[in-house]
Amino acid sequence: MADLIVPATKEQMASIQLYADLLGEAKIRIGIINHFITGKAELPGPLIRESAFLQLRMLCELIALGCLVAHGDITRRTKLRKEWSAYRIIAGKLTPRLLSIAIRPGREFAIFPY
Repeated sequence: MADLIVPATKEQMASIQLYADLLGEAKIRIGIINHFITGKAELPGPLIRESAFLQLRMLCELIALGCLVAHGDITRRTKLRKEWSAYRIIAGKLTPRLLSIAIRPGREFAIFPY
């Protein structure tokens, strides 16, 4: 049974670390959102809303990037630091199997068309 265990390569370990870093940042952002919505931040309401929505957006981007890392579409953090556009990061890296499929009433479709 021990023969079935294959050690991770350096690239796989780097991807695992990148994924863990993204999830760690997501956890911090969730904590910040919690701080805002529990009334612990002594800021005016509009600033709390704006800050919480910004954290939600960043959280969504982290989740999307985590998915790309988990599927092997992104392997290094340095590639992410050079790009500022969420569209270019996400849309440029997605594989077709991860995209939604529009369904029209009355038409037949395959559950897994890819």
